[in-house]
Amino acid sequence: MPGAIRDGERVMITASNALWSDCTMPQTEQPSLDSPRRKVAVVLVHGLFSSTDVWDEMGTLASEDPSLKDATVYRFSYSSKVLTRGLTTVTPTLDDVADSLRTYLRYSVVEPEVVLATHSQGGLVALRMVAEHLVRQQGWGGPTVRLLLLYACPHFGSSFGLRIRRVFFSKHAQAKSLAPLDGPTLQSIRSVVRYMQTPTAPLADLKVIAVAGATDGIVTPDSAKAFWSVVETVPGDHSSIVRPSSAGDESFLILRRQVAEVLIAPVTNLTLNEHVTADSLWQELVDEVASRLHFASWDAAYGGLVRTTHVLPSSVLADLHGFSAWLLGRIFPVGHPEIRRSLESMGRVVVDLLNTFNDNHTEVADPESENPYIRVAPWYKTGGFNPNYGDDLADFLAHVNLLANLTFEMTRIANWFSDLVRAEIDPHFHVREGVLLLEVGPVAHGGTEIERPIFEPGEVGPDELPYSDIETFRATSRFRTASEGEPAAAVQGDERGTTTDRGNTTDEVEHLLLDRQMRALGQELQVYRDWGQQGTRDTMLAALRLGIESGLVSPEGFRSPVWETSVHLRFVLDGDGNAVIRIEEDGGVALSDFAWEAGVATIDAFSALEEAMRGLGVHLGTGLFLPTKNVQESAEALEHAARYRSQTLNSGSEYLTHLIELVEGWYITQRGVVSREHPYYFISRERVHELDWEQHVSDKGWEGIHAAMRVSRALFAEGQHPRRADNT
Repeated sequence: MPGAIRDGERVMITASNALWSDCTMPQTEQPSLDSPRRKVAVVLVHGLFSSTDVWDEMGTLASEDPSLKDATVYRFSYSSKVLTRGLTTVTPTLDDVADSLRTYLRYSVVEPEVVLATHSQGGLVALRMVAEHLVRQQGWGGPTVRLLLLYACPHFGSSFGLRIRRVFFSKHAQAKSLAPLDGPTLQSIRSVVRYMQTPTAPLADLKVIAVAGATDGIVTPDSAKAFWSVVETVPGDHSSIVRPSSAGDESFLILRRQVAEVLIAPVTNLTLNEHVTADSLWQELVDEVASRLHFASWDAAYGGLVRTTHVLPSSVLADLHGFSAWLLGRIFPVGHPEIRRSLESMGRVVVDLLNTFNDNHTEVADPESENPYIRVAPWYKTGGFNPNYGDDLADFLAHVNLLANLTFEMTRIANWFSDLVRAEIDPHFHVREGVLLLEVGPVAHGGTEIERPIFEPGEVGPDELPYSDIETFRATSRFRTASEGEPAAAVQGDERGTTTDRGNTTDEVEHLLLDRQMRALGQELQVYRDWGQQGTRDTMLAALRLGIESGLVSPEGFRSPVWETSVHLRFVLDGDGNAVIRIEEDGGVALSDFAWEAGVATIDAFSALEEAMRGLGVHLGTGLFLPTKNVQESAEALEHAARYRSQTLNSGSEYLTHLIELVEGWYITQRGVVSREHPYYFISRERVHELDWEQHVSDKGWEGIHAAMRVSRALFAEGQHPRRADNT
């Protein structure tokens, strides 16, 4: 495009200031154009899967505008591709890009002051750079950042294409930062806000303006505006918001005015009005607290965390993040140390509540609604079989119970704060609304109960915070369990995941029943795992006894093919209940028996098997016969079959009985042959001698059928196959 700024090129915007009066944005008192001018750099930062080309129109208009005489425009470029080509190339993380931006400002920008204009993810890059290197590393040696102009910045993430991103870009180094309510992003915002509102901090003169697109369906206006005090909404979608078609487009006029104001406005520090009294400042502050924390609608805002819904409105969650950042930056007026102490406690419990809620277990419910809820996802419900159900359920119950407790504690502190305000500043503070309540339930009788969480006399000491940190809170008497009326069941007892003996609600009873069922299955599966992991005589006996008694294993035991030979190891429980390992041919003809006596070490037993294999001439050599592999494969095959058939609705589960062997993905049973991966596909023993099975199954793309049919035909040959349970 003619006049566009090329990557790495600096363009001095030179023209007269005659068009300043033509600006069509709402007019405010303009700084004098005769004031001393600065030299300012305008650095443009693009977004995800984009490039510096996105700034072509904006750059051209800026280069032709006569009102910005002493600004130099730069375009910062970084790698943000959908796919990275090359074995030695990776996609940089947002932290890496933020580091790169810092280096760029230090060594490529010559002006002493900077305006960062960003698009989409570029705003997250700028915020991280400012938070990490201007806040935490003062004296970094670069120019002073005066303005962040954030176009369509996804402060709270983007739900657009969320499912697709989770499938195709879950490991993309940058895309994962666009997840709703990304923790590092929110932390960087809090850090920037805190230092902006501290007069002595290095960001005291920083200005942030958030610009949202009215029709942006990728980054919604709420996410783009976040909780910045200066926000603008302009026509346009996610792309056109930074691609103005003319100098009259509002997206360009915002850039034009803000850069011009930075050029001619003096640096100012935050000061207090000398005529404002401390108590009037306190009155404004406590009213702001009540507004930000939704005192007027407390239960509607936070009650979902103490009921079985486990939800927060997304707007409330955003406001909590905003309150946390706002409170960190407060400079309290003089006086009222108790109110300050209550607010410090409030800030700490809010941070712990946010960190707990955002602990990788949240999902958007009804994302199409005007104010969607964010709920704690029941991660123990996987939609299918979950072998870790017991542990996952216990973790879930502990998680939601902690959220409920933190919500109760936040309510206690808010009521304490309100009492202090009424006693010291405003006796009418929220008198009409009343104290803060929570509706809890369902409880034992199936309904709900109204609770008034407050501190009892003596609970708040004179010299310590009632809430200091989450670990100390867990140890206090205020941390309640389900038996004390909490809406979520608590984890109790010495055994992990053991819950209360009786549930107060149908949800709790359901959890208990499922927990017991899953524990019973888990104990069965653990028997097979122990055999595969330990390989001892005792674990082999336990696995065979359980398998035969449950009907999973053939009464003649279970066998495993020896790699690259025509022999098998059969693990047998003999008539006296002793362990026997037999070497046999495909058809079941025994070649050698090893009676594993009690007290014989596993290494000695397996060494005896090696000698037997050598004596039979079927030992393939060093490292090529390892009985441990046969044990591990047998145990895994039995564990898999036991897990699958634990639910009779699983297609083909009825075929997984009296198992003899697993051969290249096919179970051979006393009834026939069944696919491990497709258990509904069953070949009865009466039909295994038909010659077209190999071709028929191979046409489906399934492997292993040739070996399975060879072994099963030999095994089911007249007079050689194992007896069935009915001795026929």
